[in-house]
Amino acid sequence: MKRLALILGMAAAVMPASAKWGSDITFVDHEGYTNLSMYDCWEESPFRTGKLTLTPRIVDNPDTEVDEILQFAPNDSPKVVGAQRSRFGSNRFGVRVDLSDEDQFELTPTVRYVHVKLLKPVEGRVMLVGLGSRDDSTDPDQYIEQFWEVSQNSCTPGKWTDMVFAVKGAGGITMRSLVLVPDLESPHIMSSDFIFYIDDIRVNNISTPEFKYDYYTTNFDKLNGQMTRSDRYTRAIKLTSPKFGAQAVPVNQDTDHKGYYDKTTLYPLTVEVGETVTPVIDYNGNWMNAYCYIDFDNNGRFDIEEQENGTYGGEIVTYSNYQGKNSAGQSVGNGNNRNLPTFKIPEDVTPGLYRMRYKMDWSEVDPAGNNSDGNTIMGNGGVIVDVMLHIVGHNATATVNDFQLNGEVLAANGDKLSSYEIPAFEDFKVLISPENGFENNGFTFKVGYGTIDTEGEANRYDKYGNPNWFLLDFPLSQFSRDDDTMVIPGRYIFGNILIQGRMAQVGTRPEYYSINFSKDREISRTDRHLNSFTFTPDGGQSQQISLADNTNPCMVYVEKFDKDIEVYTGKTVSTVIDYTGRSMHAYLYIDYNNNGFFAPALDVSGIPTEDSELVSFSCYQQKNSLGKSVAQGNAPTAVPVFTIPADLQSGKYRARLKIDWDNIDPGARTEQENNKIWENGGHVVDFYFDVKNPDDPEVGIEEINSDSETEIYDLQGRRVNEPVRGNIMIVNGKTTRI
Repeated sequence: MKRLALILGMAAAVMPASAKWGSDITFVDHEGYTNLSMYDCWEESPFRTGKLTLTPRIVDNPDTEVDEILQFAPNDSPKVVGAQRSRFGSNRFGVRVDLSDEDQFELTPTVRYVHVKLLKPVEGRVMLVGLGSRDDSTDPDQYIEQFWEVSQNSCTPGKWTDMVFAVKGAGGITMRSLVLVPDLESPHIMSSDFIFYIDDIRVNNISTPEFKYDYYTTNFDKLNGQMTRSDRYTRAIKLTSPKFGAQAVPVNQDTDHKGYYDKTTLYPLTVEVGETVTPVIDYNGNWMNAYCYIDFDNNGRFDIEEQENGTYGGEIVTYSNYQGKNSAGQSVGNGNNRNLPTFKIPEDVTPGLYRMRYKMDWSEVDPAGNNSDGNTIMGNGGVIVDVMLHIVGHNATATVNDFQLNGEVLAANGDKLSSYEIPAFEDFKVLISPENGFENNGFTFKVGYGTIDTEGEANRYDKYGNPNWFLLDFPLSQFSRDDDTMVIPGRYIFGNILIQGRMAQVGTRPEYYSINFSKDREISRTDRHLNSFTFTPDGGQSQQISLADNTNPCMVYVEKFDKDIEVYTGKTVSTVIDYTGRSMHAYLYIDYNNNGFFAPALDVSGIPTEDSELVSFSCYQQKNSLGKSVAQGNAPTAVPVFTIPADLQSGKYRARLKIDWDNIDPGARTEQENNKIWENGGHVVDFYFDVKNPDDPEVGIEEINSDSETEIYDLQGRRVNEPVRGNIMIVNGKTTRI
């Protein structure tokens, strides 16, 4: 088998012949240039007046070694240019390379990229200055400054870096010299001069560096890379395991248009050794191809091998098309194919956590993405998504330990958690046992592989940025009130587990899900009353919580924990509230992070932020949660449609419905004389949402029966008997244009 240099963008970029202007300028055989000198853009510079002189020289390359990250030598040329960055020059002082006639190039309106390899010992911005003249100019000076471009990438101190500069002009301008400014920072902050080196000048249409000192790199800017088209986008990546079922990670590329998504901090996708799994990229668009990679040897890159049958393997585990064939060796005709063949998890792979990459691209097995002229991954509307894959062995077990002061965390049967072995992926019930004078305040939960730090997060990630273990928090709110026990869901039970109990001194722990009044407070009026509220998730059935039993006395605070409301990740939920009496305002909260508090965060426009736990409200400061203006006295006692986050973990989440007056405090309004919640006929009702993944085959979301009675509501949750054609309404729980 042939080992390829397609090591995640760390190998040299392949430049098509049409992308090249002029020859490469190297300094081994004095090719491509006529002279070397120092140049300063400052006209009063001592290097231009003749007071000081420095001369660049051809010297031995000080660093020809193979780099640990790249796995190849970024510059193995024996000779390079060495020069001195003087603190007596301006911040635009550098080495000038006069180009030979055949290597001079035209500055055109089309962007071209100048690449220069640079080695310097310090950080700092880098600039390229172009000297030349217009072809129709009669000025005898043919070396006039035409551009001053700061590099598109930063230089790695002490290592050869391929600096990239985007240049363009009006056309008809011949560039005759290039000046590499190694340090654009002010020379006044320099305490001494330093030596720098340059080599290998190229002009082409490749916008990315030839190599990057970055594990799991891409052929575009990871942080800022944006798609250049909006008709193609990825909604989610998915993986189905025979043992662990359908799993999905939302991407939502249609909203932020990013090219790269690092989802490795999310809980991992899980598979078992030896099983055949099915990956899917949920993509909107055509004429693209899908690829998946797994870093089985955990070395910070995805290594590819060409097989004897012409397909590619190694750490590319499946692909839908490359040069007319998929990874199974089947012909895919014209290449318009995104269907990934299934693949088998090796039986002999060591159980643990591995980085997995999903890529949508066009006919390119390079895991860093297509970088060819006219077919870049970004220009084509592609995407790269990195996730963690948890590969589990047969009959896996987990080892549990606890570590804390002022008490113990025990198994529910009283066993101590010291190298305590239990079956993996089965629910595990624990008991908090505080010392005298202390009480349960929840615990932190660390789960993964290797040694787990008891004091902090020192070894949470490996040197490649992959998590060794995950950190979760289980607050007091998730414990039984009767006996301080809690059931840890089976999906969190694997590998090594460290439970660190939080024991609070009696009387000092915070009150979770607090309210601003006594729980025995009664409503002081009889003309207003909350009768019930109903939720209808998109694709699901309507579910009602009744307060018919909340009479004589009628309490302000009510707990309804006997019935959970089932909703689905990524799906909308409509609400109907049956309230008797003058219109009041409704507020709905969900404790998404399960920390025992509802965080009602709003942005400057008064709309809930992305991480707000106030998910919907009918009126606050004359707006509802959609930002629509509403009159306080006429606002409906109903909340607008809201959406359960697509990336929310399945499980139970405490929720709160509050009927109040113009107040987002989840504890309720109590401070104003005439608007106290109990005097206004308000309510606070706590209950649970049972959040499920709609892609899980066990969930079984049913389509609405078209023969059943059609219930239509507006976006504020009000029943509509005769909807206006063309308006967006909620029909049997689904948002629909009538």
